[in-house]
Amino acid sequence: MSRINREEVEVQKRIAAELPELVKAIYQLLEELRNLRKSIEELRETLQAVETAKILFKPKKKFVDPVGGRWK
Repeated sequence: MSRINREEVEVQKRIAAELPELVKAIYQLLEELRNLRKSIEELRETLQAVETAKILFKPKKKFVDPVGGRWK
């Protein structure tokens, strides 16, 4: 084998040795992305519920704060 071929084989061996770790890291990242997506969906639902509650429970008339005496 020529020197270049031996170097190529060594590089391929190093890459092959690292592949299982890389694949594992990729799957972990995918799982984290799934969890992040789920959290974002839950936050959107919560935000929508809060916005709906603001609309439903918004006071129609201003009232005077009995403590501060200011209009709200």
